[in-house]
Amino acid sequence: MKLPTGMVQNRVKSNVIGILGARSSGKSSFFGVLINAMMRRYAAEVKFTFYQQPTFSASALLPVGSDQLYRERYGQWLFGPDGHRAIPGTMRIEQNPDLRVPLIYRMVFGNGRSLDLVIFDAAGEDMEDEDILRVQYRYILNAHGLVFLIDPLQFPGVRQTLPESTVENLEPVEPIDPLAIVSRVLNIFEQERGLKPTEKIKVPVVFALSKIDTLRGIVNPAVSSFLSDSYHPGGFNLKDFERASQEIVDHLQVWDSPQPVYTASEKFANHTFTGVSAFGTTPDRDLKIDILAPIRLADPLLWLFYKFGLIKDISDGVSRASR
Repeated sequence: MKLPTGMVQNRVKSNVIGILGARSSGKSSFFGVLINAMMRRYAAEVKFTFYQQPTFSASALLPVGSDQLYRERYGQWLFGPDGHRAIPGTMRIEQNPDLRVPLIYRMVFGNGRSLDLVIFDAAGEDMEDEDILRVQYRYILNAHGLVFLIDPLQFPGVRQTLPESTVENLEPVEPIDPLAIVSRVLNIFEQERGLKPTEKIKVPVVFALSKIDTLRGIVNPAVSSFLSDSYHPGGFNLKDFERASQEIVDHLQVWDSPQPVYTASEKFANHTFTGVSAFGTTPDRDLKIDILAPIRLADPLLWLFYKFGLIKDISDGVSRASR
């Protein structure tokens, strides 16, 4: 496939962002709802343009627009004629070579800077295989930022704290170490980049708890920062983001799940925590969703854009406007 002209001619900055997560972390749902929200909400709110770039159809062996690939992978489920439905599990890359083809979208910010957002999806099983990670997902080693999507229900301390009425409506959770993907990425950096065991990864890293709507049973939404949606008019609301981030760190300690906090501080020089929900609710047994109400969906990317210098902190302006 041909790369976008702006990327080839070095007129558009190429910041690689790896979004990684194990089975049940909700990567495909995150991607599918996020791309729609970037076009329909955040472009106007944050102030950037967002439009498709050419990519490739592995089935037709022809160049196609990224919007067409988006409809095939995500849109037909999430925004189909029969309403909203969750996306079925993603097949492994050996069975689905289409995963090697990315969606590409051009973003142009108000300060004249731009980047191409290149999105690769992946099966959770691939994320759990270090050999496949090393061979098929080498962009991780060249990433300018990483986002680890972590299902909070994988932490025993969280699941045991949930009310029984909430647990009954959830799918059974497989006994997967929620931080195993983090360990595999650290191993790859040590083996392929010569990272010392005592050395920290320097690229900005976001630890994002997914499906945070399921935590309403143990966190009061009326007083919680991270369970309410964020607002970023003209930039990045850093103070609100940091308040929600600290709240998540505090809750992980209370839920007897401090592993991600310790790992982040010991292994990553520039990290943060956030929470996201692609749907804002739990799909029913038929994967149907009555109303999509995402929570803080773009916050991981916006924090990275802020770190890259693409958007500015507008916290003070939001604070003055709310008085």
